[in-house]
Amino acid sequence: MNTTIISIGKIKKQYTIDWENDLIKRLSPYTKIYFLNIKGTPITKNKDIKVIKEDDANLIISKIPENAFVISLDQNGTNFNSLTFAKKIKQYKTVQAI
Repeated sequence: MNTTIISIGKIKKQYTIDWENDLIKRLSPYTKIYFLNIKGTPITKNKDIKVIKEDDANLIISKIPENAFVISLDQNGTNFNSLTFAKKIKQYKTVQAI
């Protein structure tokens, strides 16, 4: 299994870089992990934020392989601890295998 984490925009914060390195260390025994950072749509005064978000979403979608299983992480989404998240992934993998 391969895992690709796609993000938009420049990674500036050290804690984000540390998080990526920690994920690689923890997950590398189980999966190949890749980080793909996409340069987002430039924000200008003339461009509506909805249009920018739509453009960025289309950029992300264009990078997802056709048969990929997608989990979207969002700050407004449901919070899971590590154990619950692992169980969810296992459930999804079981459903996919049927």
